[in-house]
Amino acid sequence: MHLQVKSSFKNATPRQALLQIGNAVLMAAVFSVIYLAVQGELFLGIYLAITGIMTIINLFYTKYLVIFNRISSNRS
Repeated sequence: MHLQVKSSFKNATPRQALLQIGNAVLMAAVFSVIYLAVQGELFLGIYLAITGIMTIINLFYTKYLVIFNRISSNRS
């Protein structure tokens, strides 16, 4: 699994990498919601998923915004 992710990141454009990260985050959020719903903690699961998604989006958005700006300035 880990090797597969690495190889797909190696020859991916930044946009594809962002999409892959987004898919992974969504899957993790869905699994956490399902797991906690089974445990009877649905609201906690939803809360954790939303906060996790928000923090990860903020982290990657700020990090990749700088990279995207550099790429676009290099192309022009």
